[in-house]
Amino acid sequence: MTLESNFDVHRFPFDRQQLEGDIASFAWDARVVRLIDDGRNLTVSKAFGIPDWTVIGFSSKVVAFDDPDHGNDIFSMLKLKIDVARKSDYYLYKIFVPLGILSFTSIFFLAVPISEIGDRIGFVSGLLFTTLAYQLIIASSVPRVPYFTLGDTYTLFLFFFMVAEVFIAYGISLVDRFGGETKELVNRVELGCEIALPLLFVLVNVYFYSQARL
Repeated sequence: MTLESNFDVHRFPFDRQQLEGDIASFAWDARVVRLIDDGRNLTVSKAFGIPDWTVIGFSSKVVAFDDPDHGNDIFSMLKLKIDVARKSDYYLYKIFVPLGILSFTSIFFLAVPISEIGDRIGFVSGLLFTTLAYQLIIASSVPRVPYFTLGDTYTLFLFFFMVAEVFIAYGISLVDRFGGETKELVNRVELGCEIALPLLFVLVNVYFYSQARL
């Protein structure tokens, strides 16, 4: 006997799934074979396990089922539901935390002198390409689905966050070049970036990791 379920991984790596199974005999109707669930003898075995998943719930019930392919006979069917939650620690520690650290490190391009625009862009670009290379390495470890998962959205944010820093570095250099002799505008822009970039990064990460509790 083979049971299978379609997974919805929109919330990967914090997704939960409900595995459903129907067991019935279509050779004998309910007058001959009647399944009984007394609520005591049917449960998930302690030896039962699914790699990468934790069983968090189980339910079962017996229903009367009329199968159109078998005339008007009523059959006894046992419906099983197993609730499982993905073990997200592997994906967090091997994928998302390292990517987040690499992206956050790129904020320190602001520590490079404004006059060294090439060093600033080179610093961010180096981390950006490192991040892209890392994503290619771990690509086989994430679900291949035709829609964006929560993890995909997070990594896409990290990518555009670092790309935006390249343009910010270039924009600051332009302000420094044409901002006047006092350079007050440059200092305001630098200060704004020093506050806004870490704040944005922290808010997005708080939202991402808070999804583990939902």
